[in-house]
This record gives sequence, C-alpha cells and structure tokens, in this order.
Amino acid sequence: MDVALPWGATPRLALVVVDCQPLPRIICGHAPCVDPLASQLVRRTCDNIVKWINSGCYPQDLGADPVACRRREYNVIADHLADYTMDAQRTWSVHSDWLYPRKSLRECSLIVFSDGGARGRACAASAWAVARPLAIGCTFDSTWIDAFWPEAAALAACSTFV
Repeated sequence: MDVALPWGATPRLALVVVDCQPLPRIICGHAPCVDPLASQLVRRTCDNIVKWINSGCYPQDLGADPVACRRREYNVIADHLADYTMDAQRTWSVHSDWLYPRKSLRECSLIVFSDGGARGRACAASAWAVARPLAIGCTFDSTWIDAFWPEAAALAACSTFV
C-alpha cells in the first residue's frame, strides 16, 4: 500500500518525470538493460538515486518507484528544451540564483523533468530541468541515432546534478 506524503513534509520528496516508457522500468529494476553501453548510464543514474534516498529524499508515495513515466504533455518543459537544443545545435545550461536563503537544496523537495530526442541520424539532444526553475542542462550530440540514449543521458545528468 502506498502512503502519500504532503510536499512540505519531512522527509523531503522527489518526483522524476520522464516520458520514455522503458527508462523507468530499467532504472527501477523492473526490466533489464540489454545495451551494454547504456548500462553505464543506467548504473550511474541508479547510484545517484540511491544517494538521494540515503540522504533522506524519497518518492512522493512511499514504496513507489523514484522515476515515473508520464504522458508527454506532463513533460513539456524538458521536451521543449531538447527540441530547442537540437535546433540550436549546442550544449548549454542555466543555473538560477537560489531563491531560499534559509534552506539548502538538500532540504527541499524536488520535481525533476528529463527528456531526450533524436532527429533521425542527424542529431540528438538530452535535456533536464529541476523545477522552480533551479537549473536546466541540455546536451547536443551529432552522433546519437537511438532515442533511448538521449533519454538515458538526460536522466543520468539530472541525477548527478541533484
């Protein structure tokens, strides 16, 4: 049975939103990662999520998976950032000034959006955003050809940031 906690509660909470259905299944251990190269990104992401949990940051519903797949309309922030990055053909990031002088990031609940995309064999991009907005990171790559790679790269990058 899942127990929902209010967002202002202790422990602090995290919701990671992706729109690639296989990714949370792999990250949360429900399906194997069959690509040996992608397994490095998956391992890094899993290690970082374990660090979040060990530091007292949990999914909103206790017992739920820390990464959730939602329909694309719930992930438009990261989707648009990935599209913009492919249009701009450059890697970029934004880190806003911290808005809460009496709190640290380690004390706050987080909503993280993560997405990636590819335009055939032309290029790909991964993008992530920590809501408020606290930070945005976007990576352009002219060599990715599979859409799963930028999705996994975005999730790995945001999990490293947080």
